[in-house]
Amino acid sequence: MKKTLFIIDRGKIDNAYRLSILSSLFIKKGYYPKVILNTKFKKIFKIYKRFGITNFAISFDKSYLLKKPYILFQTIFYFTYGIFLFSFDRYQFINQFKIKNILIGDLVYDSSIRYNLGFLKKRINFNFIKILFLSIFKFLIIYYKLKKKLPNFICLISSVSHATEGSFCLRISTKMRKKVIFHNYGSLRIYKPSQIYFAERKVSKIELNKFKLKEKNLNQFLTKRFSGKTTGIFTNPKEVKKVFFKKKMFKNRDHVFKILKTQKYSRIVLFSASAFSDAPHGGGTGNRLVFEDYFSLFEETLKFINNKKNSSILWIFKEHPSSKIYREDGIFRETIKRYSSKNIVIFPEGYDLSTLFPHLYTVITARGTMALEFATFGKKPLICGDTTFSRLGFTLEPKDKNEYFKIIDDFKFKNKLNRKQTLNAKKTLYIVEKLINRSFINSKIFFNDKVKALGINENMLEKKLRKISIKNMFNDNYFKTIEKFIKKKFGE
Repeated sequence: MKKTLFIIDRGKIDNAYRLSILSSLFIKKGYYPKVILNTKFKKIFKIYKRFGITNFAISFDKSYLLKKPYILFQTIFYFTYGIFLFSFDRYQFINQFKIKNILIGDLVYDSSIRYNLGFLKKRINFNFIKILFLSIFKFLIIYYKLKKKLPNFICLISSVSHATEGSFCLRISTKMRKKVIFHNYGSLRIYKPSQIYFAERKVSKIELNKFKLKEKNLNQFLTKRFSGKTTGIFTNPKEVKKVFFKKKMFKNRDHVFKILKTQKYSRIVLFSASAFSDAPHGGGTGNRLVFEDYFSLFEETLKFINNKKNSSILWIFKEHPSSKIYREDGIFRETIKRYSSKNIVIFPEGYDLSTLFPHLYTVITARGTMALEFATFGKKPLICGDTTFSRLGFTLEPKDKNEYFKIIDDFKFKNKLNRKQTLNAKKTLYIVEKLINRSFINSKIFFNDKVKALGINENMLEKKLRKISIKNMFNDNYFKTIEKFIKKKFGE
């Protein structure tokens, strides 16, 4: 039986070129390539054809509804079950909706809230119905294509979040105990079955113990970080600059109350909101979240505070810097206004957040980097889901909503970190910003920088790469590096 190489395209120029070049190494090993696309995008077809790849399949076409009745009937069955489960309990749908015993509820839900402020729509709507039906159908198409080629196939993907062909392929393949190679501008890795529900790149305790950079150098890195002048590869540098660069300072605790125009409170807690439309499950962050999504965490926390009278805690809420990018303007403030209380205030954006940290009891976030930044000040943050830096000993991590609300009801946990925990937090922030996802491929043709790769115009990139010969691409350091990686993992 011939060996099949499934190339799961995502409709992006950069990814199509990278997967084409990567696939050439497997073609040499006797694999027959087959590209699965989500759209008939002519430019993408031409890219693969440049590399001699001509076998294509579309993950969904209207004609499939008549041509593949066995998939249509199964889709209707799973669709009906999914609608019932979602209507009964959204959280249960997210964590329990499976096809062929493979979880996809989280991926479907994340796609349903991605656009048009879907996170505000708590009930079933047309957008959710459409995404659910198409996701099930596409999943089954990919499932049977892969099953037919068992055990002789390998998958190349470039996406692991939302209800995409790449995400489906990852979960199906690993369920079948097959290797999946993930590759984009910043990463080249092989997924193991045990890793698919965790952060794309998780810092480990072993890594922290081996990390040898002096604390003096870590503190220099932090000084630059909190002045907004540093660059990183985990947090968008523009967001860091927005939060820390050239801001006013909180002078002391009394000054905090004065600036916020509130009475004095015994404790101050900062709630750092995430971008509500961002994917709360899967992808680079991890699958587990104790709430349905980031907006649910935000709104239910406000509701809890509002119902708790005579509190001795001042709650400061901070909006995510990227909320405007997701067209969430006004929602943050409108929601706070709906649950207004004298001990709930909004963070004044003109001030340096790092000068507030020393006066806080804790920082609460779904899984944002701010928790990690706060921990470098020697205090324990509270996070509500798996992330790159979870379970390392310096974060408080409730297992469910009940435990979360019990914690924020009285804040009786010990919030001080010891010296080792604080040092580990500093090491972790350095690792995630300087080492994780740093491209080890120094290419003269493709982008090595995450921000540049995400910001490039697709048409301009396509024109640029079209002018470069295949020979020059194979002579680039990029090809030599991935060739070395594949030989190491799969042999000559």
